[in-house]
Amino acid sequence: HRRGKASAGDKRRVRMTEANWQRIHTHGKKRTIRLKPLKNGQHKVLGGPRFKPRKLGILETTCLGGFRVLDLTELDASLDGFDTLLELIIELAHRNPKLTASTIVYPHEIQIVEEYIPTTTDAQIVEIPAE
Repeated sequence: HRRGKASAGDKRRVRMTEANWQRIHTHGKKRTIRLKPLKNGQHKVLGGPRFKPRKLGILETTCLGGFRVLDLTELDASLDGFDTLLELIIELAHRNPKLTASTIVYPHEIQIVEEYIPTTTDAQIVEIPAE
């Protein structure tokens, strides 16, 4: 395939903070809200520094359409792994400084297809000495 073009077998890529990824487990996160719609299907999820990303897993995503930030609800926040709508909006504004109440955002249903478990090369092993 040509440089820059993904072949049919390649997975699409999406970035997500590791804290956001962990919300899937800790807060029952079932959605992610983006400024641009993702194509429906599987996406490799990368976290960590942009120039040395860490593979977090693979998600199946389904775009639910576009909504104004003003139209987001407490349910949207809960499904995205946040305790309150205010928390969600603060996070969106932090990640997207030009965000306004009329900005269109795109909620996506997400489901983990595969999760990468850190290997000994990815994470330090710390031994606690017995007392």
